[in-house]
Amino acid sequence: MNKNIIKLIAILVMCFMIGSVLVACKGEQGDTGATGPQGIQGEKGETGAQGPEGPAGATGPQGPQGPQGPAGTNGTNGADGVGIESAVINENGELVITYTDGEVANLGVVVGKDGVDGEDGKDGVDGEDGKDGEDAFVCVEHSWDSCVLEKHTVEQVGVTLFVCEDCGYAKFEYDNHYFGGEGKAVVVTEPTLDTAGEVEVSCSCGATVVAPIAPLSNSRFYIVKPGDCATNDVYNFVVSGEATLGEDAVVIDAATGSFEIDNRATYAHVPAVAFDENNIDTTVWSKALQSDAICDCVEEIVWIAPCTVCEVEDAVQVTLDPIGHDWSEEKPAIYDPNSGVTYCEWVPFNVKECKNCSLDPMCKECVQKVAIEGATAAGHKWTAWAVDTAPTLDVDGEGLLYRFCENEGCNYHTSTGNPYTAGIPALSNGRVYLIDFNEELLCTDAEKVVYTWVCPETQQEIDFPVSIAHDYTEAEYTYEMAGTVPTVHINCNNCPNVVDVTLPEVYTIDVNGDRIFTPGYNVVSYGHCFQKHDVVTFVISGVDVAELPDEATIVVELEVDYGYSHDSIPPIEECTEVEGENKFYYVYKCSKCGQWIVAYSKDK
Repeated sequence: MNKNIIKLIAILVMCFMIGSVLVACKGEQGDTGATGPQGIQGEKGETGAQGPEGPAGATGPQGPQGPQGPAGTNGTNGADGVGIESAVINENGELVITYTDGEVANLGVVVGKDGVDGEDGKDGVDGEDGKDGEDAFVCVEHSWDSCVLEKHTVEQVGVTLFVCEDCGYAKFEYDNHYFGGEGKAVVVTEPTLDTAGEVEVSCSCGATVVAPIAPLSNSRFYIVKPGDCATNDVYNFVVSGEATLGEDAVVIDAATGSFEIDNRATYAHVPAVAFDENNIDTTVWSKALQSDAICDCVEEIVWIAPCTVCEVEDAVQVTLDPIGHDWSEEKPAIYDPNSGVTYCEWVPFNVKECKNCSLDPMCKECVQKVAIEGATAAGHKWTAWAVDTAPTLDVDGEGLLYRFCENEGCNYHTSTGNPYTAGIPALSNGRVYLIDFNEELLCTDAEKVVYTWVCPETQQEIDFPVSIAHDYTEAEYTYEMAGTVPTVHINCNNCPNVVDVTLPEVYTIDVNGDRIFTPGYNVVSYGHCFQKHDVVTFVISGVDVAELPDEATIVVELEVDYGYSHDSIPPIEECTEVEGENKFYYVYKCSKCGQWIVAYSKDK
């Protein structure tokens, strides 16, 4: 409580006590008489009893901080990606970190205990101040151990806790964003003469702020290196001041940068000699080359010259209007054999030639075509097709036909030695042929297959009879066994021809009575006592059999009788007894086929 308030309360209590004493000493009241002179003041009465105790004085101020307790151990680092939700010092002086994943870490005592409070003051008197606590931190030079609580990233500043390993004193340091320094300013929007631009300044953590840069007309912000028609103007600038990162203003410390403004349009190219249309200096100025299809009569004429500053050959250009056509009278056109149109297909017409174009070496053919009313092409008069090269069944076996035109002057006339040719596809492409297939003939007979080509223009038919190879691919076959030696009869797919192939012996028996299969045979399944035969396959290829083509590969499946028999009969005591209606039967199970066999029987 304030000391002045306590004093005021004490004075008021004392006044109340004096008033009580005066009331107690007054005599009995008589009849009211005339007011006499004031009597002599009576003696002071006895001191009244002590009044009630006044309110307690205010608590003295807190003493200085006491000595710090020993430092607690550092908490374990949080997993990557987990931030700090709060960091508080509790009533025990311990630093408690709460992470965003809910984990809590107590880093131990980081603050010394408080000094002892002073005693309460007596009635109306302030209590004495408590004694100062001893100094909590006694190191002359601290031995720091650090713990990064928050890494410095784009979104946040860095926070590092430092704790003295000797006395336990703790402090925080903050790694704030720093913007500025040489080479950290990047132009986002270039300024113009009248408008400001924007520059992006970066912190080492990747955080960025955007600040304005002045218009180009505000020259006090720039050092300008003028260019010319070959180079750009270069503006060097310095940006400093404040910008905004989120809700906090940050200071930009003199970030510098430069940018080029393409101002070459304002710098004219300089030719060695000015252009004079009436007196062109061809040592400096030259005509821009145009393709053969472009004519000065209809196209603009471009003169070019090198620039003496940037030394670009066609930097300077002057464009003149086209001179226009000056047409001659009509005259018949002459047929051109190199026009790509045959004489019989060419339709006559008249032409008008330009007199100006004829003087221009760049213009090879500048004429105006004029149609002749009623003019038509002569048309071809063809001879019959003749075979130059007959097609074959091969993929590349295309044939060649030829014919001539009987009209004089035609490109394909007999006298020119230049026939009109047509290729026809290989015979294997049956879409353009009529095919006659004689199933009764062998493939090696010439008339087995006849291909007929029909000319789509004249309907002329040309036959190409051929023989074909036998086709044994996936052919049907039969076979017969002579003991263990098979003979296979293979039928051609396209004709009645049959090839007989004798295969090697399937197997032989060794001294132990076991079978040894001949190489080339593959066992599909072994037989048993009922089937009495094995199933094997053998691959017949054209390489092994002279009558078959090399590409023929046939897999045959054979059944070979091996004469399987049941297991030998065991003694009766090893058999299984089965009771029948009139007899007892003794049976055993064959291990090869799984069949139960009756070995013995007895009457009941």
